[in-house]
Amino acid sequence: MANYLVFAFYFQAFGIFTVLCSVEPNIVYEWETVDLVWPNSSVKEEYIQSKKFIPENNAINGIKMYKDNIYLTIPKLKDGVPFSLVKIQNDTSKNPLLIPYPNWDIQLEGDCSKMRLIQSMEIDPYTGYMWIIDTSFVPGPGINIADQCLSKIIIWDLENDVEIHRHTFPSSVTGPGMFYLNDIVLDFNSNKTARWAYISDTLGHRLIVYDRELDISYAFSHPSMKPVQEYASITIGNVTNAYSSLGINGIAMSSDLKNVYYCPLAGVGLYRIRTALLRKNSSNTDFGREVIHVGNKMVQSDGIYYGKKHNLYYSTLGPRSVYQWSMTPISDNVKPGRQTEIAKDDRIEWIDSFAFDESGYLCKGMALPKLFRKTQVRFSAKDDLNLLKEVLAENPYKDKTKWEVVAQNVKENVDKVFNVTSRRVRERTQLLLQQFQKENYEALKRSGTEEEYTEKQQLLQEIQSLAEEEDKEQKEKAQQKDKDEHSAKLIRKRAMEALTPVKISNGTLYSFSVMYLG
Repeated sequence: MANYLVFAFYFQAFGIFTVLCSVEPNIVYEWETVDLVWPNSSVKEEYIQSKKFIPENNAINGIKMYKDNIYLTIPKLKDGVPFSLVKIQNDTSKNPLLIPYPNWDIQLEGDCSKMRLIQSMEIDPYTGYMWIIDTSFVPGPGINIADQCLSKIIIWDLENDVEIHRHTFPSSVTGPGMFYLNDIVLDFNSNKTARWAYISDTLGHRLIVYDRELDISYAFSHPSMKPVQEYASITIGNVTNAYSSLGINGIAMSSDLKNVYYCPLAGVGLYRIRTALLRKNSSNTDFGREVIHVGNKMVQSDGIYYGKKHNLYYSTLGPRSVYQWSMTPISDNVKPGRQTEIAKDDRIEWIDSFAFDESGYLCKGMALPKLFRKTQVRFSAKDDLNLLKEVLAENPYKDKTKWEVVAQNVKENVDKVFNVTSRRVRERTQLLLQQFQKENYEALKRSGTEEEYTEKQQLLQEIQSLAEEEDKEQKEKAQQKDKDEHSAKLIRKRAMEALTPVKISNGTLYSFSVMYLG
């Protein structure tokens, strides 16, 4: 069976789930703005009007797959994100609706027992139990931790759709001060029972351990988990941002369950620690003696994954690629093998996490436009109306250079940073027209009010007429060109026939010239 590396990446204005086989990407799902399965249209309208649902603020982050279902996280890092854990609705759409998971009630605003801010989760493949880490609130300076809900881990049975267990982290583990539960890997007993969870705390610069059997949690800290200011600046495209507070981020479990690998986001160092030490509530001193600096990556990265054949994979922040790093032979005295670029795509901006099952059976991953990165270019319902009005006014179908004017006008007519290009507005207009032509009214209606939807339809009808008129004119020109070329060929043919020498009986050759007057 062929090997497949599957991951999702964020590029330009899209949040996209992409399957990558070898180095040629194949888009499976893509969203510019997500929409949900609502109980009814009235509830959706109420959420939009009250700004409890702002589509462009819902940024897909983590992803896990189990059997035929795909689960996503949308961390509540901005206003207007009603649900932090969702499941993709099974249909054939490229941008399917998302279903709040496990249900609506458990994620509604309320007491601390609700699911509140989910960044990542992991699924035990033997039981179908999903281990969900919940930071519980948006971290930020000046927050009084005592007034906030404590973070927690929830274990949910996907097979029977029921909660199995939950553990609330004491403030001594996630605190005091800033913290953010970023990524999680599971560790198993010899009987294949998931017992330990290892969690990266990106803002607290700690590695947190949860022991389910004893129902206890504890944390380790070490200088290797802190950000390195030399590598705090990351340039993606033409934008440079500083990530000076982001420490331990990517985390991976070796396939033999003997080592955990981790790296800070602001840094290039890759480190490992034995799980034998993590399974015990050892001291930071013991931890420090055991930490191994594996080596340096080519560049900063976010998500990492350890494959079955002792290859570690990481995404590069900036160079837009994925690297494979051989970890064999694993020895304190022997450096790991070479780092090889296995995938590159200029559309990639930020890969948060991914997985590679080298048997080809199970692959998973996700990208994140997250709390700490630049604003995404997303079209809201109002942005669409603004765009369509500019297209109608400039008619770039008649003069293609007008797409640049449309892009400039769109940027100037909004009260936010909106870095769109001529190509971007052209592609967005084409997408809206395709949805309109296919009578895909649900896709057109997924964001915005009923009035905005009606206006959008009217504008698209007029723009479609413009496009059809230009298409008709171009076809007529093409037909006239064909006709002129046919006439020219006919003239040449007749001329050649007239110039062909004719032999008469006495052997003299004569030729004739013809002037065509028709």
